[in-house]
Amino acid sequence: MKTSLTIAIFLTVSGIASAYTPAELAAESKRANDFFEKCWDETLSCHPVDESFYGIKTHYDQLEDLSDEKATSDQKVWERQLADLKKNIKFDALDAQTQLSYKLFEREAAREGEEFKYRFDIYPVRRDCLTTCTSRRCGRQPPLGRI
Repeated sequence: MKTSLTIAIFLTVSGIASAYTPAELAAESKRANDFFEKCWDETLSCHPVDESFYGIKTHYDQLEDLSDEKATSDQKVWERQLADLKKNIKFDALDAQTQLSYKLFEREAAREGEEFKYRFDIYPVRRDCLTTCTSRRCGRQPPLGRI
């Protein structure tokens, strides 16, 4: 009796004990995972090169749109998805694995927002020049931008 009381106190103090039933945790976690899958599908369908990387041949005949309009559109999608996540999913009602997915989604959205600020600082680079220029064998200066 004393041991189970100690464990109950520890779980309550550490925040491990949940105010939600296992069925509620499972239902909210399923909603969150469905949301993450919908966001993944939405994002992937707008990027044909990424689809090809994952073996999806839906937009196999298209190239990536590298325009500023597309980058701005992608950023708005990330912002909308993050707002939907925070509005519709209760973090405390998720199981541990789905809470991790929630935190990773937030982190990825923040990273995308931070990278968006520097979208004009990336330059296309020839692959053959990248390896030779960075090793200083070819005598050319390496291209500016991120390597």
